Amino acid sequence: ALPIWISFDGVFRATYVWLNGEPLAYHDSGYTSFLVRLDNASSVAQDNVVALRTQPDEAKGWSYEGAGLYRHVRLVATSRLHVAFGGVYCTSNITGTIQAHDDNDPTKGLYADTASVLVSAEIANEETSGGAADVTVEFRLYNGDMLLVSESASISVDPGQVTVSNSTLDVTKPELWSLPRPYLYRLETLVFGFGGVIDSVNTTVGMRLTHWDPNRGYSLNNVRVLWRGFSSINNFAGVGTGIPDRLQLFRVQMLRSVG
Repeated sequence: ALPIWISFDGVFRATYVWLNGEPLAYHDSGYTSFLVRLDNASSVAQDNVVALRTQPDEAKGWSYEGAGLYRHVRLVATSRLHVAFGGVYCTSNITGTIQAHDDNDPTKGLYADTASVLVSAEIANEETSGGAADVTVEFRLYNGDMLLVSESASISVDPGQVTVSNSTLDVTKPELWSLPRPYLYRLETLVFGFGGVIDSVNTTVGMRLTHWDPNRGYSLNNVRVLWRGFSSINNFAGVGTGIPDRLQLFRVQMLRSVG
């Protein structure tokens, strides 16, 4: 059977999870996501019932924090060899000169001479016996639908273990992420084995140069930036804590509109 998880983006607060009456998991934070493995439960059957109980009165905060399921829930199935959840990490080194496309219009954005994108992926082997699995991990960086660069490496993953694959992607004249123009790329991580692709994950990537200086403060792409923010608690008028994705976007748009 394929590994199957149920993924909770947010449940407030103390959470108990059962499958067909069998206790599977307990999670005691209302502010972090968590996964529960389903397929290896002793009670798994053809037809299954997942039950969830939350106790919002455990370790209450000073403000209204809501109760129950307040973010997305997903059923996730993978192959027994797959990219670990949250297992892709990416950072970039910007080199050379940073230039503006239009000195009079910052919304046109910035670009640099070159960038090295350092990527890593954790590959998990869910098998409990047998020999090591030989797979190829390929990283592909896209600008929109255009493939810019790709690199691959072969690794072996022992049963029940996680192995990290690392690579470096060199990009010429990368568009930079900036406040007026937050430019983004797409990193695709693919795992090849047994004659084909057995898993793939897409990750949004931005390239930028950041620097902290004790005298000048924070700089982004060699431009000094004054940090501003506001206190945003975990609810919204009219919907409580069950905030739709569109309201999260609205909050960011309002934040940008006031600088």
